[in-house]
Amino acid sequence: MSTTNIAILNERLGDLPEDVREKVANYISEHLEDIKDEMRWDESFRKTSSKLVEFARRARKQIREGKAEEMDFNKL
Repeated sequence: MSTTNIAILNERLGDLPEDVREKVANYISEHLEDIKDEMRWDESFRKTSSKLVEFARRARKQIREGKAEEMDFNKL
């Protein structure tokens, strides 16, 4: 969002009653946290995606070679 958009948003918020501004601020704050979480997830995935590909290749190879065992989730 450009500075101009932020200024326009701020101006529009200024026209609202205090309680409504507070609700809007809370709404935006909650969604900003969601967006930050998604950004952290994307960054984490970007950093580890090559490792995940390698793990998947090794797993497929172990399955082909008969070295893989079915996971018993009750033992976790």
